[in-house]
Amino acid sequence: MNWHGPKSQIVDCGKHLYDKKLVTGYDGNISFKKEDGTYLVTKTGICKKFIQESDIINVNKDGTIISGPGKCTTEFSTHTSCYDARPNATYVVHAHPLKATSLTFMDREYLLCKNIVPEVTSQIGPIHTVPYFTPGSEELATAVQEVLVYNTDCNFIMLKQHGIIGIGTNLIQICMHIEKIEYLSEIIFNTNFVPRELTELEVKDLKKYKYPTLK
Repeated sequence: MNWHGPKSQIVDCGKHLYDKKLVTGYDGNISFKKEDGTYLVTKTGICKKFIQESDIINVNKDGTIISGPGKCTTEFSTHTSCYDARPNATYVVHAHPLKATSLTFMDREYLLCKNIVPEVTSQIGPIHTVPYFTPGSEELATAVQEVLVYNTDCNFIMLKQHGIIGIGTNLIQICMHIEKIEYLSEIIFNTNFVPRELTELEVKDLKKYKYPTLK
């Protein structure tokens, strides 16, 4: 991926998510908070495989378009709720990883909170889940915001029967971590939902090593 300006990063991230099957069809959306308090966001109805910089629009906090063709995603309120909860965040990514999302259909998303994959435990931290709310609704936006406010170490939230939200200041890191969460989910499925968990001592030992991050 080529990492230049925010629009270029969003385009590359969108294509990467599609190539890794973390979004399909017109699914998913990505936003960036600008210094002037406005936002860059992927417009609605665009397949991330074919996304271009011209498909990214500049909007106010209420979703009113400042520049760019097309309509703002109906899920933008969930993005702004993330930024409200984490003022230092500059990117929000919403994706639909198949296996991770499938766990929420089976009420087994709690397995994502287990210490199974060392890199997830040491780099990503806790993964919380919000109940199902209609996509784009204020109820969903409020639920996501509350999780982020009351769990300051959480940067990734599963949306019941909907997908995942990731926030941060480094877009490539968010994308890579969503990919790693999907990898964890694959392991959970491949072990018939009974993967071996790391012991307390093994988790403690992880703190002795500095694993590479992109923070």
